[in-house]
Parts: sequence; C-alpha cells; structure tokens
Amino acid sequence: MVVRSSLMKRWQFILIISGILLAVASVAAAEPIDSASLLREMVDLQNLARRPKPFFKQAMASSYSRESHKGGEAWFDNADVGQYVRT
Repeated sequence: MVVRSSLMKRWQFILIISGILLAVASVAAAEPIDSASLLREMVDLQNLARRPKPFFKQAMASSYSRESHKGGEAWFDNADVGQYVRT
C-alpha cells in the first residue's frame, strides 16, 4: 500500500509539473493583444472565415424576469431561483 501511495504521489507531481510547463509555454508563445492587432482582426475579411487559434468561445448567460416590467416591488422579482439560465 505504501509503494502504491508513493507511486501515485510521483505521478501527481509529474502531472502538475507538466501542466505548469505547458501553461508557461503557451503564455510565452502568445502574441500581445493591443488595439492595433484588434483593428487588424476586425478588418481582415479572410480571417472571419477561419477558426481562431487558439480556439475560444464567447458566451453570455442571462437571467431575465418579465415580471420586472410591472414596476414597484415586482422590479426585484426573479422566479428562476438559480434553476435555469438561458444562454
């Protein structure tokens, strides 16, 4: 049991170090983002047809209550109570 525990700790250590090295390498290889690079991306029509590298996804979650249009105390109503959020 002791051998298995030390072997497991060794693998955990190796995985943690590998993850840190991969994270550092990806940050070092990234190009800086500034307003000029964002402008170039916006006007490059060929770029719009390709998937971004590295891939990213933009999403927004909203919790909206139609009861809030009644005014008064109903302004603060929110019937979803954390159950469902439309995206």
